[in-house]
Amino acid sequence: MTAYGTEEIRDMIDKCLDRLVWILQFLMGIIILIMTISNVIQVFTRYFVSYQLMWVEDISSMGLYWIFALGMPMAWILSAHLDMNVFERYMSDAVKQFLWFLQQLCGIVCGVFLIIIANRCIRLNRGYVMSIIGFDESMRYIPLLAAGILLLIISGLMIASRLIKKKQGGEVGV
Repeated sequence: MTAYGTEEIRDMIDKCLDRLVWILQFLMGIIILIMTISNVIQVFTRYFVSYQLMWVEDISSMGLYWIFALGMPMAWILSAHLDMNVFERYMSDAVKQFLWFLQQLCGIVCGVFLIIIANRCIRLNRGYVMSIIGFDESMRYIPLLAAGILLLIISGLMIASRLIKKKQGGEVGV
C-alpha cells in the first residue's frame, strides 16, 4: 500500500474536482442535445405530419430537472454562484477565509437536507404515474437526490483541499 503525502492528496482532490466539472458539463450538454432534438422532432411531426408526440414534454421536464441537479454542484465547484463582492474589499483575508469555510459548511448542510427531502419525496410519490411515458412520479426526485449527494461530496472535498493547502503553508486564495 502506498502512503500518500498531503500534497498528493490535495492534487488528487483538485484533479477530481476538475474532472467532475468536465463530466457535469458533458452530461448537461448531452441532455440539452437530447432535449433540442426531441423538440425539433416534435415541431416537425406536429406541423408537417399532423401528429403530436406526447412524450416530449416529459423528456424536457426530466432534462431540466437533471440540468439543475448537475449544474448546481458544478457552479459550486467553480464558485459561479451569487457573490456579494461589494463588501469584499473591506474584509480582511481572515474574515474572507472564515466566510468561505462557512459557505462550504452550508453546502454540506444543504446537501444533507436535499438528500433527506429527496428520499422522503421519492418514498411519498412511489407508485403514482401521471406522465404520458409512464414515469413513476418518484423519478422526478432522483435529480434532487443526485444534487444533494454531489453538493455534500463537493463541499467536503473543497474543505479538505483548502485545509491541506493551509497545512502545507501555501497561499490560500478566496
